[in-house]
Amino acid sequence: MTSTSKIYILSQRQVGDIFLDTIVLASIDNIRHDLEFMLIVQPHYYSIARQIQKLLKTNINIITTNDPVEKPVFELSPLERSFFPLIDLIKYKFKYNITFYRYWRPLRTKAPINLKFVYLAVQYIFLSLIGSRKLKANSSDTKFFLNESKKSTHVLDILISTSSNYFRIDPQLIRDNIIFNVHNSYLARSKDKAYNDILVLPSVGVASKTGPNKEIPQSIIDEIITLNSSNNRIMVSYYESDKRIDSYANHYASLTDLVNLITSSNHIIASDSFPAHLTVYLGSRITIFLPGSHYGLFHPYPKWFPKNSLTEYIIDRDNIKNFNCCGNCIKCLETMHWDRIHKNFI
Repeated sequence: MTSTSKIYILSQRQVGDIFLDTIVLASIDNIRHDLEFMLIVQPHYYSIARQIQKLLKTNINIITTNDPVEKPVFELSPLERSFFPLIDLIKYKFKYNITFYRYWRPLRTKAPINLKFVYLAVQYIFLSLIGSRKLKANSSDTKFFLNESKKSTHVLDILISTSSNYFRIDPQLIRDNIIFNVHNSYLARSKDKAYNDILVLPSVGVASKTGPNKEIPQSIIDEIITLNSSNNRIMVSYYESDKRIDSYANHYASLTDLVNLITSSNHIIASDSFPAHLTVYLGSRITIFLPGSHYGLFHPYPKWFPKNSLTEYIIDRDNIKNFNCCGNCIKCLETMHWDRIHKNFI
């Protein structure tokens, strides 16, 4: 029997980030049979993280930041950290000598020098001083040109680059195994006759306190229903914490519920969120309302990733000059005014 070595992976961000981390780690698990992965998540994400492992049929174990860990510890994502994840990372650095990376995400030309920008700059410098490794993402043909001078690399390629560097694995081999796993998990290809023609998944989680949120607003949902209800079966589904239930709306309480909804629908309409990433992975047709603040980072997916050929993105094409901003300024928030850009879709 081959012995394995445990390695602890810190993944303390949102559900979508845990899902993307899992996609990459499952690929590495195909390659490195000598490793046993212990994925560390925030306690309130423990249940959904376990459901993700079950859905993707991984061998990855889930523990929380409250559980004891052992060396070695590695943080997979080098993207900027909010305050509390940064504090936790510092604790892991001094207690377990965690290996982690820093990555400066390309912002648009003449991005504002505001508090968010200063925070990111100070964080980047501080992490360099406490021993982070600098990452140069290897993304081959997956960069999205927003104009002549600005590019963005998809988060999967960023995660592949950190994994390739840390585990000394050819990045193309990691991509090949992701593609292999996606094809093996295409639940959508074996679905029964669709129950819904259109499924709308508006929610993204906590609403923004500073401006327009990524969540699809009710005004657009109403218009989608009005224009499509005569010839289509439409369902609007929210996570269970949302109390709005009417003739078109219901809620899902688990990942299994969400997968069943997606795979029993012909066309999904969603915002940039975990359900959108899940839909792309399952191979279902999807239209994604995509804010320009992170364009190219989470969507569109890279060319090498297998996805439904009918996948489309609704973006503010008249406001591209403000894409890839800090995510917090007025010009950035203007790139997610759905009441203006939804006309590209309707």
